[in-house]
Amino acid sequence: MKVLVSARKALSVLVENPLAVVASACVDAVALVAFGFLSQPVYDKLVEHIIIISTLVSEQLRMARGQSILSALSSPEVAGFARQLAWLLALLLLVAAVIVVVSQGVNWAIARSSLMQKVRIIEELMRVARMAVVWSVIVALVYVIGLLADLRLVVISKVAPAQAGTGLVDVVQGVEIVLLFVALVHLAAGSILAGTAWIFQHKAQFLGAGVLVTSVFALVSLLLQAAAGLSQPLMVPAGLLVFLPAVMWTRVFYVGLVSNGVHS
Repeated sequence: MKVLVSARKALSVLVENPLAVVASACVDAVALVAFGFLSQPVYDKLVEHIIIISTLVSEQLRMARGQSILSALSSPEVAGFARQLAWLLALLLLVAAVIVVVSQGVNWAIARSSLMQKVRIIEELMRVARMAVVWSVIVALVYVIGLLADLRLVVISKVAPAQAGTGLVDVVQGVEIVLLFVALVHLAAGSILAGTAWIFQHKAQFLGAGVLVTSVFALVSLLLQAAAGLSQPLMVPAGLLVFLPAVMWTRVFYVGLVSNGVHS
């Protein structure tokens, strides 16, 4: 019940605060463009190194039957590319962290102020920055595990196609979704400790909120696909009018749901 009440309240807040919706959408749009512009060169090199590494590892496994993927990655032929890949990942993470701290700090401040909570943008930026230190490590670990899972799938598909399966990749993607909802609670609570405590104390609400938000964005995805089916140029305005407001609704929803439980 609390989940649905918070969802309705968040929707009414968006309707009553159109300027806040526009401001939040602009911040998100600028952040996405900035991340795409700054990260694309790094991402291109990242993909290039992944292709090279997967090719080298596949060749080594063909020549040395019984050798593990990890041992192949540590071989002299591959280790140099693996080190370069690690530096590229660190650079990509740094770019993402800076953009996330600035954009999310501003946008969570907007979400709190929309619910009439007292907030200062500087304080919100500092809160997000402190959380970003811990979450950067978590994201890096999950990203590396995801890369290894993808690399394993590519290599096995080349060496032994019959044994290739997406089980590990699916598990990693499931973990990423759960971590996304945990991060939303942390941001709404204003700290990792308070957010984690809320999750353990309100497990049903955490699960219900996750199901509701997943359903909302599934609907948003269907609307965007419908817009693309009518006309590809409609995707951009549809995204601005549907997706970005849905993102702000999610922030307001979580702030309303979590903050009362944290401070009560």
